[in-house]
Amino acid sequence: MGLYEYLQFCEDLKAEPVFVGFAGQSCLYRLAEHVPMEEMGWVVSNFLDVVEYANAPVDSTWGQLRARSGHPASFDLKFIEIGNENGMRQYEERYRLIHSKLKTSYPNITYIADYAIPDASYDMVDEHFYNAPTWFLSQFNRYDNRDRNAPPVYVGEIAVTSPEGGPEKGNLIAALAEGAFLMGLERNADVVRMVSYAPLLAHVKGRSGWHGMIYFDGSRVFGTVSYHLWKLFALNRPTYTIGTNVDYVPSKRPSICGAIGVGTWDTAAEFKEIRVAKNGEILYAGDFSKVAEPTPPKRLCRSAKAEGWTTEGGKWSVVEGAYRQSDSVVGLSYFGDQTWSDYTLTLKARKLAGAEGFLIVFGHKDGNKYWWNLGGWGNREHGIEFNRSPVGRHLRGSIEANRWYDIRVELKGRGIRCYLDE
Repeated sequence: MGLYEYLQFCEDLKAEPVFVGFAGQSCLYRLAEHVPMEEMGWVVSNFLDVVEYANAPVDSTWGQLRARSGHPASFDLKFIEIGNENGMRQYEERYRLIHSKLKTSYPNITYIADYAIPDASYDMVDEHFYNAPTWFLSQFNRYDNRDRNAPPVYVGEIAVTSPEGGPEKGNLIAALAEGAFLMGLERNADVVRMVSYAPLLAHVKGRSGWHGMIYFDGSRVFGTVSYHLWKLFALNRPTYTIGTNVDYVPSKRPSICGAIGVGTWDTAAEFKEIRVAKNGEILYAGDFSKVAEPTPPKRLCRSAKAEGWTTEGGKWSVVEGAYRQSDSVVGLSYFGDQTWSDYTLTLKARKLAGAEGFLIVFGHKDGNKYWWNLGGWGNREHGIEFNRSPVGRHLRGSIEANRWYDIRVELKGRGIRCYLDE
């Protein structure tokens, strides 16, 4: 499907098209690269040409091409998003350049930014959520306390994308969790203006691990459980919501216990001086000068593994007394006993390259884990998560490259205290 076919597709569905254009920065989650600012002319022109193609009269250059294809009437494109899953200073300066040119030529279009950019003009921000069912169930109240005077939100991408939500084609728990989250969006419709599933269409033999809403091949098509749930929401629009209260007695939950770990999210980083202590007793003291020798053929550069550590993604090695993950990918490494509890984890960490910071794992047990995500979400926030579901509020913050940080995590019962440079 090209631009013309997609505009026709939206028109046939009686749906509003949203054009999301390349803003000179590739997706942060696929290693951000940038068009130099002095070469951004063609990027700006692409946006202007698309709007002219979709909306301009037939006597314009691009409107004439649209008419030649068989659609002389305007498609009445109203929404433009500048960039997709972009961030950092490089995105912000490119956004401002593109927006200023578009706003001058097309002042009545609604312009969407990837997030709230300081000192920039935008009409809406785009937020994406891919997570486990438990995360969506816990986020019913996400927008209850949002500033009502801030620009509204377009929740542009939603899907359960974890094994318990169905390894490929979704399942009932995934749909119910998405539905609970959608109800929270509807009750905050004054600040959440639009929402869309992602991906809407997926080939049955496409990449796994991503949940499409509607699957197809060359001759067949079917909707997942999520499709039928979202259809219910589309056909039953609420005019008001009824407040509810749930009374329950919380049960006593066990202490957080489990092994430790370190990791990265689309970054390369290294870690050293890792210590685990409980009541004054040292449970672990990482000495990365002692390494497991590589199997033959031996290499001159000792890129050996750290003894006792298990890895999950990434390229891990011991380099000059530090435990290094050298690829800008998602990579994790674990150590310790699943029975550990009420301990203090201390270490030093340094980002070498990449878009985000690092992950400090604790309470790793039976495939579940907590982590402190430092410099996450485009290197804009720090947050504690359990299986990627939030634990407490995020804080604004970023991680600089080539700087050693002192990190401490204290566990007591179910209490968690995290310290960055004290």
